[in-house]
Amino acid sequence: MFRIRALRIASAVAVAVAAAAVLPAVGQAALVTFGSGLGSPASVAIAHPVDTAFWSTALSGAKTRAPQKGQVLQVTMRGCAKRGSGGQSPLTQIHFQVLSPGAGSAATIQLTSGPFNLPACGGSVSGATVSTYHPIGLCVAKGDYVAFNDEGGFAPAGFPGGVGYEVFAPQAGASTNSFTGAGATNNSDRVTGGAHKGLELLMQLQLGTGHNSACG
Repeated sequence: MFRIRALRIASAVAVAVAAAAVLPAVGQAALVTFGSGLGSPASVAIAHPVDTAFWSTALSGAKTRAPQKGQVLQVTMRGCAKRGSGGQSPLTQIHFQVLSPGAGSAATIQLTSGPFNLPACGGSVSGATVSTYHPIGLCVAKGDYVAFNDEGGFAPAGFPGGVGYEVFAPQAGASTNSFTGAGATNNSDRVTGGAHKGLELLMQLQLGTGHNSACG
């Protein structure tokens, strides 16, 4: 009798293990990459005198929006901030922002990272330069965009049209939206993007999910 019960218990355990093997993992941690593949060096600079946000809306073979909720753990970019005509040092401070999409090309800024610095072009620094950043607490919902934000960098001497941020490359099938407004790219602000067709924002994002995310 004991031997028969033991066999039945063992069989039940085997069935349970087999069933668990075919069920999807719940809460499993993962790292997911989306955004640019960074396959080309930056060769296009865009300047605006005041605050500007840029976000990818189309990329050939890559996702432009967060594929699931989580935390942006790492941002990798190619490029640099162009110096002024007389060699003046540019404003290099940048931020990363979470945008929730609205109707059409509209979006709402949900979160803004702390400040980071893009390297200034010159010497060994060029459009091929790769920079990596680790924002804190940059939580996204599934479907959110992540934007590159600069503060324009207007200065009468050297940067009358703002700093040229060389972080873009021509790419068939790509499209990048931008919105410019002095003091108009803060959290809760609604922005409406103007499209730069055929232009890729060279920004790649690593998303932590499950136990790799500190976001609720």
